[in-house]
Amino acid sequence: MTLDLLIIGAGPAGSALAAAAAARGLAAQAVDPDPARPWPNRYGLWLDELGPLADVVAHRWAAAAVTFDAARGASLARAYGTVDNEALRRRLAAPVVAGEVVAVDHDATGSTVTLADGATLRAAVVVDATGRGLGPAPAAPGYQVAYGRLVEVEGHDHPLDTMGLMDFSPVPGAPARPPTFLYTMPFGPRRLFVEETVLAERRPSAFDDLAARLEARLAHRGWRVVAVHEEERCLIPMGAPLPRVGRVLPFGAAAGLVHPATGYSLAHSLRTAPGVADALVEGLAAGPAAAVEAAWAALWPGEKRRLWTLYRFGLQVLTRLDVRETQDFFAAFFALPPPLVRGWLAGTLSLAEARQAMWGVFGGLPGALRARLIAHGLRPHGWRLLGALSSRGR
Repeated sequence: MTLDLLIIGAGPAGSALAAAAAARGLAAQAVDPDPARPWPNRYGLWLDELGPLADVVAHRWAAAAVTFDAARGASLARAYGTVDNEALRRRLAAPVVAGEVVAVDHDATGSTVTLADGATLRAAVVVDATGRGLGPAPAAPGYQVAYGRLVEVEGHDHPLDTMGLMDFSPVPGAPARPPTFLYTMPFGPRRLFVEETVLAERRPSAFDDLAARLEARLAHRGWRVVAVHEEERCLIPMGAPLPRVGRVLPFGAAAGLVHPATGYSLAHSLRTAPGVADALVEGLAAGPAAAVEAAWAALWPGEKRRLWTLYRFGLQVLTRLDVRETQDFFAAFFALPPPLVRGWLAGTLSLAEARQAMWGVFGGLPGALRARLIAHGLRPHGWRLLGALSSRGR
């Protein structure tokens, strides 16, 4: 049997595309070395980005809080939640077979995928949804690193209806670089998920260093830990160039859908899967190569690629800031009108709106930090930014 679509990787992104393709009548299937393994990440996202999948939320908070320093902060009247991974897997219900892919060979009518046990699968189009990508990983200009724990504490003072999106309060005794923030999900009067996160840095921090900083922060807050139920380590390459596309269609993190300014990708993959599936349906009538080309164009239209150039510039800025500068930067960012904040975080702004957001942040910064950004913009990547800002058309 020749499938229309064979997806390598059965994580959330691959499963979402398989489900969207099957809903449109395509013969779609995923292949994964361990289909039954639990998805390891604790996915958090804004509930208004889940659309019809809003019922797979495990826990929700009515609002989110951002703390810049002892005197400044912001409250976001926007609901946030964690995903019930198994409920999401059941809702997507992607057909998947067990197997480790060792080779992909192409011809004029499709592709043959060879598994480690010698079995072969045949499909018109093969999708790379492995996250890391099938080929060599390009160098990333930045990394997000996080170390988290689900803890039981004697008690805490965090509001139960609000999640802590970012708390940039300095940790006593911690160095100014890299700046880190505390990400907090309160699950009850004694249970919290707490994560110490470096939003963006050029060389990844050690998890042990972040664990020590997290312990110091919790002690400073007076949250005495009596039990640790889970640990989570997260390393996300950010801002890498988009992959070159041949006959294999990248999707999810392998396609560059990790937001260069936030590290989020799940909502982006869920949101784009239906449009990519539509493009595959249309493109397959002209053959496998045309289907991949059509799907990539749907995933990365010209304006969206230029928007990502702006985000990569922001990533490079963030990797150069110390604690105080980071606090000032995010104080200016979260002072923007809520639609601009929401669209920037989701990656859904138009270029005109992105320009408005960038000028708004720039105008809200202290003079010394504005001067640094001007100097940064005069470097070669700054000219690429100027090109993205001034470019017209699609």
